[in-house]
Amino acid sequence: MTKDFANIQACRKQVVKGRSLRIGSDGFLGKGFGIAITGIMLIGFCGTIFMGSMLKASLEEMGNKEMAKKELIQSQKRLLAEKTQLLAKGNFELAASDIGLYPVSPSQMKHF
Repeated sequence: MTKDFANIQACRKQVVKGRSLRIGSDGFLGKGFGIAITGIMLIGFCGTIFMGSMLKASLEEMGNKEMAKKELIQSQKRLLAEKTQLLAKGNFELAASDIGLYPVSPSQMKHF
């Protein structure tokens, strides 16, 4: 009851006829979709790497600016303290007398 298929040649291919879909992997449209998807994935990957490097550079720049800001604030505080010390009345008159200046008398003043 079993059929013997030994008499069929081994090199012959079986041909199956039917409706072909042009969207399959062998069709032009399928290859186009594959190329488009691969291209989009490559562009997305490169864009992700580029955005990551730009983000890293921006964060480093922000850190450097923050450090410079802290240094400037410390310098400003130091200069303000020095200014108040120099503008104190006793220190100002003492510094003026050291360089040979003296207060103006009322007779030396001219009113216009």
